[in-house]
Amino acid sequence: MTGRGRTHATSPDCDQMSSPRMCPAHTGRCKATCSRVKASSLPEVPRTGRERARFKSKERGRATSAERATSPMKKTEHTSKRKNATCSPLNKVLMETLDKLKIKKQLRSEATAVVNEIVENIIKHMRTTECFYNVKKRSTGSQYENVKISQPDEFDVMLTVPVQSVIVQPFDVEGAFYTVALKGYPRKHPLNNFVQEDGRSISASAMLEQFRTHVIKAVKHMADVKVERKKRGCPAVTLQIEEKDLLIGLDVVLGLEVRSCWPLHTQDGFRVEEWLGAKTRRDFTFEPFFLVPKYEGAGNEQMDGVCAKDAWRISFSHVEKSILKNHSQLKTCCKTGGTQCCRRQCLKLLKYLLVQLKEKYPKELSKFSSYQAKTALFHACSVRVSDKDWEMSNLGDCFQQLLGDFVAYLRAGHLPNFFVPTHNLLGSRYNQRSRNLLAKCIEFEQNNMFPIFR
Repeated sequence: MTGRGRTHATSPDCDQMSSPRMCPAHTGRCKATCSRVKASSLPEVPRTGRERARFKSKERGRATSAERATSPMKKTEHTSKRKNATCSPLNKVLMETLDKLKIKKQLRSEATAVVNEIVENIIKHMRTTECFYNVKKRSTGSQYENVKISQPDEFDVMLTVPVQSVIVQPFDVEGAFYTVALKGYPRKHPLNNFVQEDGRSISASAMLEQFRTHVIKAVKHMADVKVERKKRGCPAVTLQIEEKDLLIGLDVVLGLEVRSCWPLHTQDGFRVEEWLGAKTRRDFTFEPFFLVPKYEGAGNEQMDGVCAKDAWRISFSHVEKSILKNHSQLKTCCKTGGTQCCRRQCLKLLKYLLVQLKEKYPKELSKFSSYQAKTALFHACSVRVSDKDWEMSNLGDCFQQLLGDFVAYLRAGHLPNFFVPTHNLLGSRYNQRSRNLLAKCIEFEQNNMFPIFR
């Protein structure tokens, strides 16, 4: 009998003692302790509210630790899935291909140094001329967008002439080509040397011819530099540079830098609000746009007395470079310590696939270009906007989706320019036969784990 008539049986392993403890063999309080367990190892009975709260917190901590030790965590499960995706057969093929396409840093650095020296000499000469004294350098193209593959053997540099108070009018209905007329320029201004007989618009062909003459003069004393023959419709003077065992092609492009509102045909283009943000789009539209002396076909087509060869094609190469360098929705993707995405890797793989297929069918596929691949990627990014949609662990799925988009454009015969959506990059120059052939070749590679990459 204990207390007020209550009985309490002691454990067979307990001995009587004066201070009450919680016996592990009992559910109540007794004046006993287990002879097999030291009294000091038994938990004290919490008396105050604060002690009870502390006791419960410790017990929760112990339970959580036990759960972690016995059951898999969500993070571990996610990591396992990511590892399995990365190790998939398709991902393995694509990652091995990307490794082959990597350019060695030292080789890139050496090639860039050679090109920069030549470009600086050209600019130095240009600034001694009457017409091109104020040219500015704009580095464009895949080498500066970090999407160049295999070798640092192609560089694009635009030398721009700033123009103000000009009237820019569409030359074609699609809004890709324009005429440029001077407004308020004095008669003795150098640009008047290129005004056509109509007395209004600047002749793209005449200005390019003068530009070409000065580039040739600038490099004529350079033993390792040769000037390629002029190509019809090409806005660049192409130089071939021999650097050790590498032959480098340098396109020096003439451009007009126009600081005014972007043309009306661009209003429905460049839809990056959900991807890069409305502010980013607005900021870019305050940037200048460029016009290059490029035309399609024979150049004899006329509109309002202006030949096609004297019209200018609009260019947003500077915006394209900025997008590819800062391509994430959260602005942390592919930064130091940030998550790595596969947007640029997908573009590299698509470019390489095009190169391989064009080598296989040079006559049928010669007109297709890497610019169409880049445009397809921009459209894909503006639809699949989240960085999670482009995780490196899902490289295979992302690349397959991009190829699916590209094949759909080929089948439809319609790929809108990302900035000028009324301009079709798969227009009349690309017949249905060549488009279907390219689409069929891509689908074969998709369905057979890309044998062309091996």
